[in-house]
Amino acid sequence: MKILPYTPLSPIQKSALRHLLMQYFAGLDWKDPKDAIPPSYVPKILARIAEMLYQGDFWVYLARENRALCGFIIAQIDSEGKDWCKRPGWGFIRELYVLPGHRGKGIAKELVAYAKQWARERGCTELASDCEIENEGSRVFHNSIGFQEANTIVCFVMAL
Repeated sequence: MKILPYTPLSPIQKSALRHLLMQYFAGLDWKDPKDAIPPSYVPKILARIAEMLYQGDFWVYLARENRALCGFIIAQIDSEGKDWCKRPGWGFIRELYVLPGHRGKGIAKELVAYAKQWARERGCTELASDCEIENEGSRVFHNSIGFQEANTIVCFVMAL
């Protein structure tokens, strides 16, 4: 297995990440199907990823096994003015995904290790992540590699 930094200028990596993102979004358990991210939106996500990579506080690593990309991690350093954690100097894992056929081989753990090192090198003192309450596999994984559960929230929505 090899971990690579994502380069949006590489057509091969861009195509592979598009494929992984489509599988990732298709596999999410959407409570309401209208909330699902359609495949047609993935190119917009890739464009936003490329834009954010050039800002310097955002990173993407890809996992490759047997010459095929099989997972990714997307993370960011939090700072004042961001719309999520608002904890300056914290790294935050936005997305972590490994194809089902490649799970249980340490790939996600290795991706997180790269994210930890990247964040440390940039002065971060904490690394945060989250998952859906029902995603027991993700909760077990996070706890197994040293994360501690810090909070549980309930999200609300209202039709207008």
